[in-house]
Amino acid sequence: MECERCVIHLVTIVTRCYVPSLMIWGDLDFPHIKDRSRLAAQRIVNCSSLELKDAAHLPSLDKSGDLTIALLDFIQKHFK
Repeated sequence: MECERCVIHLVTIVTRCYVPSLMIWGDLDFPHIKDRSRLAAQRIVNCSSLELKDAAHLPSLDKSGDLTIALLDFIQKHFK
């Protein structure tokens, strides 16, 4: 349960972030990682989220092209 407390604490801290943020995870990742990612994305102000299809815990390796496109789209949308 120590890990769960750390996650709750981390989510509490990152919810203080007000800059545009993008939370990305893979649809093949562990269920608890996907749940935590969704929870954090919901609680962070101004946070977009993306679940990459056919990606696991390291979407930058599994789906680097899709990740790059998502990052570029996000940057163009929020940081013109």
